[in-house]
Amino acid sequence: MDEWKLENWWRGMANSRRYLLAADSWIALAGGPKHVRDLAVGDELRVVRRDGTIGTSPVVAAHLLGERVECSSLLTGAGELVLPPGSRVVTRQGVERTEDLALMSRTGQAVRIEVVRPGDVFEPRPTQGSAKDAYRASLRTLNRSQIVVPAWLSEDRGVGGRIEEVLSIAGVEYRAETVDYWRVYHVASATHAGSEPAAWGNPRDQAEALLLFTAWSLDGEDVVSRVIVGDVVYMQRLTGSLAGSGQGYDVKWIPGYRPVEAHISRSGQDRSHVAVDRAAVRRSDIFAVYLEANVSIIAGLALVS
Repeated sequence: MDEWKLENWWRGMANSRRYLLAADSWIALAGGPKHVRDLAVGDELRVVRRDGTIGTSPVVAAHLLGERVECSSLLTGAGELVLPPGSRVVTRQGVERTEDLALMSRTGQAVRIEVVRPGDVFEPRPTQGSAKDAYRASLRTLNRSQIVVPAWLSEDRGVGGRIEEVLSIAGVEYRAETVDYWRVYHVASATHAGSEPAAWGNPRDQAEALLLFTAWSLDGEDVVSRVIVGDVVYMQRLTGSLAGSGQGYDVKWIPGYRPVEAHISRSGQDRSHVAVDRAAVRRSDIFAVYLEANVSIIAGLALVS
């Protein structure tokens, strides 16, 4: 880096504000959702200004911080929000530190986090990438060689046919069988399905595939996905793809007293706040993200200040 560029880089860092975010969380960009760990200098983040309007702010710098950090994990109706100590989130009562919210939740106090509506953040735009690439990206996110869904759901409601259509379009080899009460799809090439597709390309088709791969029940005629707590990347990709395609969604944590899984479904719910159902602790890689403006970043629909 030459002297002029180095001087301007330091000036930009000195005038910027730092935000700490979990590496696998999804964050809103002008072009769609993205994992925090994949951010690059110059990316235009969708942000909420102090006057409540939505705008953009470029990333000045982004880098991984040392070792994994013990973070607060807030389980909400919009998904899991993982943030390191000192991070602040916009709530119905105002801006609060994440660890304070976790303590409030553990002691039985009601906590409601402000969220944005997907349609307000992600503007309709032409589909980027093919359905084939979207389905292959979804299989990489699944990161295992079996898709297992309840047999009644596969046979009676046509979910099995939709899964097979997705696998066929993705161009992967698979074998299906019924084992007791389950329909099992053995996917031979789930992580080797040709060239690397864009991670977040065509979020609507990705959301459809991710819901089907973890189908558990129905909400009306729509599929409800079941994702195990701890499968962070899959959950973030599913909720991010739903939001990125302008679709509302709802997350229910089961069982309520000590969740081990999340049930995720599409929802037309027009909401501005979600409750924190439970607070836990999760270790995570942390990225420092620097912006030029003093704004709220949109991470998993929540506002991080």
